[in-house]
Parts: sequence; structure tokens; C-alpha cells
Amino acid sequence: MYDISFLHTGEIHINTFQSLVDELAPDYKVNHVADESLLDHARGFGQDAALEEKVEGAVKNLAADSRLVVCTCSSIGEIAENCVEKYSLNVQRIDRAMANKAVLASNILVLAALESTLAPTRSLIEQSVTNLKQSPVCDYKTVEGAWEYFASGNVDAYSESIGKAIIDNQGNYDLIVLAQASMAGACDTNGINIPVLASPRLGVQEAINSLG
Repeated sequence: MYDISFLHTGEIHINTFQSLVDELAPDYKVNHVADESLLDHARGFGQDAALEEKVEGAVKNLAADSRLVVCTCSSIGEIAENCVEKYSLNVQRIDRAMANKAVLASNILVLAALESTLAPTRSLIEQSVTNLKQSPVCDYKTVEGAWEYFASGNVDAYSESIGKAIIDNQGNYDLIVLAQASMAGACDTNGINIPVLASPRLGVQEAINSLG
């Protein structure tokens, strides 16, 4: 039995999340499954019935021998999280903790590297606004051209392009949210002078806390 099983849409995320668990809960037994086809489908067709079936199947498989399943992809996070009520499974989406913290600010910019991430992230933020009875002003933007760097394996250029977007926009906001876990590296950009939230550490800590 695993303590946490992570559902990723890219193998590049495995080291990031394993390192966080090693730091925060070194005794935990962790499993990682990466299925790039889930994100490919979300980008091509949105959250349709076929994607729902695929994600739910993956979550059910992982939940069979895991205390908790964590979905690290924002584009499919809502489908995964819906398995809590639909199938009584213990599932979390990695960006829920980030959203709950973000909506405590008053003027928020959500940056995404993929257009397909904006709609599910907007839904996530709106849920946190309702659940926590907050009323922030939220803008949503994609970082044009960023994903091409990531897709080609140029993670440094990817983080630099997101960091530039943060710097260019920070004067107009109280807080910036990075919608995708892969964007977390941009938090280290020099010259950032407002809070920038990324999901990996916040989400992993929330997962660990929930397991006690």
C-alpha cells in the first residue's frame, strides 16, 4: 500500500514531487504514474466524456493500493477531484491548496503556459472564492510561446519566459498564481517583488497534512 500515488501528465514531474516528499515526509511510500496522453487529449478536445473516462480509470487504478491519489496536472485536476464524491475515493488536485491561499488576496493574476489550463483553473479559483467567501478581482493570461520551450525540453527558457511575464505584470497585482506545476521554477526569478504562488510544495504539504 502506497501512502501517496501521484498522477502526472509528464515524466519530468516525477523528480520534482519525489524530492518534495523526500523532504517533507521521508518515510512515505510513494508511487508515480505519468500519462502524457491525458494532457494531449485535454489540449485537443477539452474535458469531454472520453477524457473523463480515461482520468477516472487512472485514478481508480491508483486508489486501489494508495491511501491518497494526487493529480499534479491542472488541466485534468477537476476530473480527478470529482472522483471524491463520484466514487468515494481519497483524491486531491495539486493546485487546490494554492487556490485556497490565493483567493485571500484582493487583486490576482493567474498565469498559465497552456490555454487548456485556463478554464479548469478559473473553475478552481471560483470554487475557492465561494468556499472561503472571498471576493478578489482575478485576471487570467497565457504566457505566449512558453509551452513550446517546455515541450522541446528547454526548461530554463521556459522558466525565463514565465519569469519575464511575472516581472512585466507584477505592478498591477497583489499576487500572481502560476496555474501549472511545471511553472514553479519561475518563482526564483530575480526582481519579483510580490507574492507568487506555485502548486507543488503547497499541494504536497496539504496532501501530507491530510494523511496525518
